[in-house]
Amino acid sequence: MPIGIGFTAFFRIFAIIALPFEGNAARAAARNLKMILQQESANKQDILAIRCFEKEIAENLSNLLITEYANTCVLSVYSDLTKALQAYKVLAKPGLSSDPWVNASFHKQCHMDFDTLFDLVPRKFSPEAGGAGVSDQDIEVEYRKKTGHVHFAEGLLKYHDTRREDAIYVYRFNGIYSIFAFQAKRCVFANSFRCENETELLYFILNAMEINGLSQEKTRLYTDYSLMADHRLMEFLKPYFAEVKTLAIEHDGIDTLIPELPELLFANHLMSLCV
Repeated sequence: MPIGIGFTAFFRIFAIIALPFEGNAARAAARNLKMILQQESANKQDILAIRCFEKEIAENLSNLLITEYANTCVLSVYSDLTKALQAYKVLAKPGLSSDPWVNASFHKQCHMDFDTLFDLVPRKFSPEAGGAGVSDQDIEVEYRKKTGHVHFAEGLLKYHDTRREDAIYVYRFNGIYSIFAFQAKRCVFANSFRCENETELLYFILNAMEINGLSQEKTRLYTDYSLMADHRLMEFLKPYFAEVKTLAIEHDGIDTLIPELPELLFANHLMSLCV
């Protein structure tokens, strides 16, 4: 059953792993967040999904990462030390400002930024690099930076740096599509376009692939959650690429009763690679 407005809210907490924390301050913080988790039933009408993987979570050693979509808000708690996912919650909007997780004392609280006005530029310019095809470790994202925000492209560069494949990544925000092309581990193209239909989007993608020597038979296309529900678009794109799929986290503890949950949680996973 799709998740979003109209989905019957429910409340679940699973305690799976208990990790020890040394020091009275850490234990006190863990107890504080544990109390917050126990109090969630008061707002359960706003909760679409919730799960905690640890009996104790120290707020001051954890980061709260937040992604807001049109119909849902996704909150993930990641360890600042191990970068492991510790808990997640999906809310039906509105109500984020009053959520107890948002008002807890986490080490960091970050929001995903999908701003389509961005540039990927090399940190060090050289005649050989010319701003194209340099290592992703040498590329930074320029955009209208807001305090406590991480841009989708920042996380994407970190994510793809662990992979070695020709790939296209696409996300949609406010009707504008952002397209990223990778050749092996290098980002060779990034831009945003306003497209009237799926044919225009395909034109921009194939043009970016052609000028950078990417083969349709070998290139995979990945979308984020914003395009997952557009089944017509996803089906339209499939014949033109080696594979078309939605980005999703891999985690054995994710609730399988909600088919789209791994995709919903992925943007926060990208943020966890940056904080």
